[in-house]
Amino acid sequence: MKIPQPLLVTKGRVFVDYKNQTFFGYRVALGKTLTLTGFNLFEGDIRFDLIDRFNKIHSLIGVLFEKYGRQLQLTIPASLPPGQYVLRTYAKGFKEPVCLRVNVLKDDQVRPTIGTLVTQTASEASPCSIMEPVAAQRGIALFFTSTLEKSVLDKLGQHAALKLVSVSSGASYSGSVVAYDYANSVFPGSFTIPTIVPPGLFTATLQVLDMKNNVVDESEPYGRLVQIN
Repeated sequence: MKIPQPLLVTKGRVFVDYKNQTFFGYRVALGKTLTLTGFNLFEGDIRFDLIDRFNKIHSLIGVLFEKYGRQLQLTIPASLPPGQYVLRTYAKGFKEPVCLRVNVLKDDQVRPTIGTLVTQTASEASPCSIMEPVAAQRGIALFFTSTLEKSVLDKLGQHAALKLVSVSSGASYSGSVVAYDYANSVFPGSFTIPTIVPPGLFTATLQVLDMKNNVVDESEPYGRLVQIN
């Protein structure tokens, strides 16, 4: 009599599908869940840290894993300040973490979001830390990704501007923005910092203004401070 032998199956490597979020980052409201998809996402094989601009680690507890390893859910603590964070992913079989931006919003309302500045540093799109400032020059257009689209703004009679606030003095400056245009899909959008802005460190937010230049909406600050030389 032959005794059936168990079928031994080896788990594959952990894979999280980030491809559609690299230049924009995830968007999730405080106290809500963020769903990640992929393969071999099993408890014990993967863990996450949420890192703020000061490199403080915010642990994510109560992660829910789908039994087939194709999906998991992270709950964003309701006590966090809104803003941009880094989701640092540690997976079994990988020496280095994989990182991606997460835009934590104060509520579920659709608001403008700065995704990432397009710089010569490839890791700017998926940094493992956002503590160091990002350099920007005055008078030169810098590409960036955002949730704003030119056609939508035009239809509403609105336009966008970059708000820069000095960390040292609190003084505020406004830079021009060219929003993303489907007619030129290769071009993500850009902003230009006025030459009157003094050197220093600044927070950067994206504003939506009406025809009378009244602010009707504003993003959370970009994750990194902007260093203007």
